[in-house]
Amino acid sequence: MTELALPYDLFDRVATADRDDLEEVLATLLHAAGVWDSPRTSDGVDRWRVVTREPTRVRLCGRVWTIDQQLHGFWLDVRRDDPAAPATWTLYLDVDDPSRRRARDAIDLIDAPDQVAWRHTVSGKATAPR
Repeated sequence: MTELALPYDLFDRVATADRDDLEEVLATLLHAAGVWDSPRTSDGVDRWRVVTREPTRVRLCGRVWTIDQQLHGFWLDVRRDDPAAPATWTLYLDVDDPSRRRARDAIDLIDAPDQVAWRHTVSGKATAPR
């Protein structure tokens, strides 16, 4: 599990994310977890959809470009049961399916990350300054 000290509240940032915020969050988490070599690997979020927005949980999925012009599907689940506690997060990247078409289309069709296999799954806790 990756522990991060972030300059912002991860839960609040994801719950209200615009394209640039979401790109920064994804790049930070993937770099911290060792999936990406640099937080500058991202070349922008293609699109995303919010699956769940509740007082204690935000779930969203979409696609993010890398600088080598590869499109990656992702699913991000952020939970915070107590506003004073760190947010816990799980990030899934790249649907693992032998069919490139099914892998690409899965992000638009699934309602939960356990409906498909993923190449990368990373999780952690994120603390924010008080």
